[in-house]
Amino acid sequence: LIPQLTIAENIFLGREFVNRFGKIDWKTMYAEADKLLAKLNLRFKSDKLVGDLSIGDQQMVEIAKVLSFESKVIIMDEPTDALTDTETESLFRVIRELKSQGRGIVYISHRMKEIFEICDDVTVFRDGQFIAEREVASLTEDSLIEMMVGRKLEDQYPHLDKAPGDIRLKVDNLCGPGVNDVSFTLRKGEILGVSGLMGAGRTELMKVLYGALPRTSGYVTLDGHEVVTRSPQDGLA
Repeated sequence: LIPQLTIAENIFLGREFVNRFGKIDWKTMYAEADKLLAKLNLRFKSDKLVGDLSIGDQQMVEIAKVLSFESKVIIMDEPTDALTDTETESLFRVIRELKSQGRGIVYISHRMKEIFEICDDVTVFRDGQFIAEREVASLTEDSLIEMMVGRKLEDQYPHLDKAPGDIRLKVDNLCGPGVNDVSFTLRKGEILGVSGLMGAGRTELMKVLYGALPRTSGYVTLDGHEVVTRSPQDGLA
């Protein structure tokens, strides 16, 4: 996608609608692009610049562009990586509609829930080699995992209750580029996960913490002492 172009211009790039005078028919092009966005339950219009969209919305525009080709076979490689649950459900609704029209979908995903929800058949590869093809209805999650890894998994990760240690790192109301009022604590012996969609600010948060991006407000304390990081060198000190 080209950030400086509108959604409609990106969707129909190189395939613009033209009138009988050979000029671009902007009205028709934007109307057709709006129809594609409506199929995906997207609330913005196609005259918006792609560069002003979130990463997740840009992914949905990519999907709208694919739909515009009306291909008989569509390959989707991890299409939900940057999507919210609501956006994912909208995508699944479109996939089911495409299926009802007789189109074939190759859906590549590592997410078991999605495989069992949207797929009819599953093909498993391991180390670049074809392993098996099965109807999804005949499989369980455990049997699919066994085909993927080549052995039965006996060891799972049980939930263990652990008493947290003392607070080592405390972040209060941290703000910076792409980071707005973030607070959390990290305790001794604890692994803290930071999750979110692409563009949600995970990377920016870490950069503000260790000084690669400026902190505009908020406080960071380590072992009870305030830490000020104006550069990565400060963060490593």
